[in-house]
Amino acid sequence: GGGPRGPPKPQPVAAPLEVSLKELYAADAVKVLDMDELADDEMKSMGLCGKIDVKLEPGMRDGSRKKFEGKGIKIPGIEEPGDLTAVIQLEAKEDDAFLPVHEDDILARMEITLPDALAGFTKKFVHIDDTEILLTSDHVISPGGVQVVAGKGLPRADSTRGDLLIQFSVAFPRILDEDQVRAVAPLLPGRTMTRTYDLDGTPVPQVEPVDYSPDEWKQKVEHEDESDDEDGPGPGGPQVQCAHQ
Repeated sequence: GGGPRGPPKPQPVAAPLEVSLKELYAADAVKVLDMDELADDEMKSMGLCGKIDVKLEPGMRDGSRKKFEGKGIKIPGIEEPGDLTAVIQLEAKEDDAFLPVHEDDILARMEITLPDALAGFTKKFVHIDDTEILLTSDHVISPGGVQVVAGKGLPRADSTRGDLLIQFSVAFPRILDEDQVRAVAPLLPGRTMTRTYDLDGTPVPQVEPVDYSPDEWKQKVEHEDESDDEDGPGPGGPQVQCAHQ
């Protein structure tokens, strides 16, 4: 039943919109989707051009979509244009001080001194929106320890927010002189001092480890591998690998 149908509506088009974590946190920014930069010549000939304002909303995350009806492809002879969907893409920054975790939470990293880690502190923390938070700790914090600041994460659609997770790194002193060691050692439990001789008087071999450097260790391993290659196969002859069926 019914009258003849008109030409089908053009297929919808999805366009990426790059957004920073700071903008998702604020959830009140207006981003510009510039189709002149995204569309190729063929798409522009079908009406995909110009700029569209996209209002960021609470609850938007990486991959969120917002549809704009009638802002897509326009085909001659078809009265109704297609739709355009903006797809949120979170900016990728490897060195970013703030990272999204657990969907609604934000992870930040903060370095503290060894006295701060052992005796507590009160410090200012600058959040992703440049506001200051006063952090207070009155207990021991281990390297890699995490504290939670409730309600300072990403906004949700229901007007609540996730949490801010702060992971601490501890800056240890590079070296202590003998006077400092004598002053500090009695205050710290668990110091281990093992005898250097077995019960029968045999000396126990002593070694002094050095600081580990991933780059130096990699070069050392590569150098040893090259030396092994130059020496040729071992006394058992060349190694034969089993064929897998």
